[in-house]
Amino acid sequence: MARSLKVNFTRGAVTPLIHGRVDLDLYQAGLGTMRNWVPLRYGGMTRTPGSLFRGFAKEEDKTARFLPFNFNRAQAYILEAGDLYFRFWNRDTKARVEVASVPVEVVTPYLEADLPYLQTRQSGDLLFIFCKGYWPRVLTRTSETVWGLALYVPQDGPYLDINPTATTLDPSATSGSVTITASSIVGINGGAGFAASDVGRVIRFLEAGGRWYWFVITAWTSTTLVTATYMGRDDGDTAAMPGHAASVLWRLGAWSATEGYPRAVGLYEERLISAATDLQPTTVWGTVAQDTGLDDYSISAPLVADDAFTAKLLGSLSSILWIADGKDIILGTEGAVRILGRNDESAGFGPLNLRQKPETEVPTSYIPGFFVERMLLFFDSYRNKLYEAQYANEAQGYVADEISAINEHLFSYGITSVAYQAAPNRILWMTTEAGALLAATYDRKQEVFGASENDVGGDGVVEWAMAMPGADRDGDQIWLMVRRTIDETVVRTIETLGAFYREGVSAQEWPLYTYCAQVYDGAPTTSITGLGDFEGETFAIHADGVDLGDATVESGELTLPALFEASVVVYGLRQSSRATTLRLRDYGTGEPAVGLPSIASDATVDLYQTGFLRVGMGDLDESDYDNGLDPLRPDDISEVNPFTAARLLTRALPIKVDDSWENNGVCTIETDSTLPATVRALIIDVEGAD
Repeated sequence: MARSLKVNFTRGAVTPLIHGRVDLDLYQAGLGTMRNWVPLRYGGMTRTPGSLFRGFAKEEDKTARFLPFNFNRAQAYILEAGDLYFRFWNRDTKARVEVASVPVEVVTPYLEADLPYLQTRQSGDLLFIFCKGYWPRVLTRTSETVWGLALYVPQDGPYLDINPTATTLDPSATSGSVTITASSIVGINGGAGFAASDVGRVIRFLEAGGRWYWFVITAWTSTTLVTATYMGRDDGDTAAMPGHAASVLWRLGAWSATEGYPRAVGLYEERLISAATDLQPTTVWGTVAQDTGLDDYSISAPLVADDAFTAKLLGSLSSILWIADGKDIILGTEGAVRILGRNDESAGFGPLNLRQKPETEVPTSYIPGFFVERMLLFFDSYRNKLYEAQYANEAQGYVADEISAINEHLFSYGITSVAYQAAPNRILWMTTEAGALLAATYDRKQEVFGASENDVGGDGVVEWAMAMPGADRDGDQIWLMVRRTIDETVVRTIETLGAFYREGVSAQEWPLYTYCAQVYDGAPTTSITGLGDFEGETFAIHADGVDLGDATVESGELTLPALFEASVVVYGLRQSSRATTLRLRDYGTGEPAVGLPSIASDATVDLYQTGFLRVGMGDLDESDYDNGLDPLRPDDISEVNPFTAARLLTRALPIKVDDSWENNGVCTIETDSTLPATVRALIIDVEGAD
């Protein structure tokens, strides 16, 4: 007797470890494999968009990454951060910023190996950049073509604890350039005394009159002698000190080449928050509240609510790795997630109102946690588990649950970057150590989390992904750094994902389902020239709505197949989208079907704006038409003009399938065309063994 089985796809490609768990509800919503499809939060799946080639990164043989610079919704830039340089790309034009055809570039100290660990926060035209091993820096935009990178210069702090030893410091004068003499090396740099690396470090000194004053070290002479510039009093008054007698009450700056620099940065309630030097890996510093420069670390005497603060985590020796800006200050550490918040929720946060709160028990990675729909998402220390944490009143802290378990095989190599595309489909795009691009649809209100693995054409390896706010109704942009081999040379290409194309809706005028693609839009032509950078590459050709097949670049020229003349040509690397269902759960009787013979007699596929699709039973080869049927293809294709633009079909289509008892009702859905495809549902009529 025929049975009917309906499959949806919201769980994506589920781990092979649960392919036998027919008792789980997620089995009904999972797929055996899912490649270059994206699960939709509505229940179906759609093809992963292709990508447009924007240009080459500066260094062909070195990786690079992206950093965002969003002054406002209308002024946004992408920073190409590579080995010892930044370059700039305009979000709207998606073109590199140049002056007289020369890329605008800023020299940086960051090596290729440092790039994954850069952390940033932005305030207006200032981008604060923190990285372990480097003094923090500030990138400033004066105009689109004028950028500058300078050291971040904190004012009056932050400081280590007050000297507990008998060592005194003695300034030689009350203002200007002074010589500071230490009575011994005890208490200075762990008993080593002043070091040449202390140049640039701050010193706070309690003068005999009872006020604190501060200095900046400008030169080193010996372990007990440095030169410094007098900066002023703790309240900002720059008048000279009333005296300069030696004192045991002094504090050295917390940041220096000697003690290390903070690696993590955040913004919280008008304060710049930083954390974790080599000497103090569990310490957090915050600037004075409402300081427009976000550089004032001064502390009043007596202490006031808006002063800067220093907080040390208790009960944990795990280094702080990142800061997330949430309801509280969220700290990802090597051992857990910790929280700094208010002791009194009705009062402002500050040094007089600060309390550590309970944490999760999950050690975190260097990839900063981030918020989506009020949920904190972060990766474990191995970067192969994604956690969702929510603030719980009963715990007075965050409680974490793993959400990647059902797709664990996709995460197993370790995540290297993550980008959240809120619109249109709420997708987390993630790169892996294996070079794949994962797409995980995340809609917590609908209890949807499902992931798929994606290729980007040819031998492309995705090394970085970043999201930018969109400039039109197609939603947020996803920028990709891709390693490719072109004409036997390894290069890094900068690409952007295309729109999830919807005819009559998308701002993007043509479907894009090829990779590293380019577009010709002009007078009708049969060939495209100027492609010397892609010599020898074979591209799929989408010309005036027609998938013409493939053509190869020869002598820098791409000739359209059959000398077809077109005015809009999209050409890029062809990529198949392929998915297979799980074995049958049951035959409609509630009895498990796994391991029992079955055969499909018919199927129905429900499509939305789809131009080409192959559907068949078993593990079909993507070019196999004998056992796989294109339900959109007319019975007699000889009567169809192959140069007519394809129509996109929206309807449920019945299919006669050629199945065998060994397939267990497994169905394959595949397309490698240049056209969109969306499957809303799949129904298989099945016969079980007698």
